[in-house]
Amino acid sequence: MLVFVAGACFFYLLNGIIYLVPRKLGFKEGYRAFRKAGYRPRYLVSIVLGGAAAVASQIYFGSPAASVTVILFLGILLVVGFVDWDTMEIPDSFVAAAFASGFLSVFTMPGTGILSRIIGIFAVSVPLLLLTLAVRELLAEGILS
Repeated sequence: MLVFVAGACFFYLLNGIIYLVPRKLGFKEGYRAFRKAGYRPRYLVSIVLGGAAAVASQIYFGSPAASVTVILFLGILLVVGFVDWDTMEIPDSFVAAAFASGFLSVFTMPGTGILSRIIGIFAVSVPLLLLTLAVRELLAEGILS
């Protein structure tokens, strides 16, 4: 039960980041605006997802360090998803946070070797980079609008 509550609280706090980043607000004024904005139904969704993800990762991984790493990464994905949904942009700081959680996993999840991790980085990143460059070029030429 405590693991569920911890995951739910963490994911609820991430709603503040989801609210602040698209509006480009500082922490102090953003927190006030977040409180005044009231409750949104997606807050409940993120709370339940956070609690369920915390319990599932603890059951699956067993190790608290691995579970925390997974919860951090899933939290980053939640923030990226909602901010992208709201603004159609993914800030570079979110990509850096995902990279940092991946780097942290080297120490908290030792089952996967460094070579496998490097292959995974290139297997995902290179096709996405090529797709991004192709779309940018097509937009510049006016083929896509």
